[in-house]
Amino acid sequence: MKLLRLEKRWSQEELAQLSDLNVRTIQRVEKGESVGIETLKSLASVFEISTDELIDAIARGKQTPVKENEVTSIDQSQQREARERVKSIKYFYALSAFLVG
Repeated sequence: MKLLRLEKRWSQEELAQLSDLNVRTIQRVEKGESVGIETLKSLASVFEISTDELIDAIARGKQTPVKENEVTSIDQSQQREARERVKSIKYFYALSAFLVG
């Protein structure tokens, strides 16, 4: 996942803000530690990929560690847009779970 983040030129802090997660959670994911499905859904939505693709990216990151180079910030409008996208996806999943349950 670190490679995905660096391709977007996001810091861990920026990814945490965009996905509405804690920086420590981002660090755990990048280390390949176990995380919940809601975390994976939030991250996948920010990267605009499926959770399966994200899981594959995390697995690849374990095999081939990525060195972090200089990372630039994204502008506030991109952050706001990504946050809104994540919120709408979280709402969709919450509503789906409610209707199914």
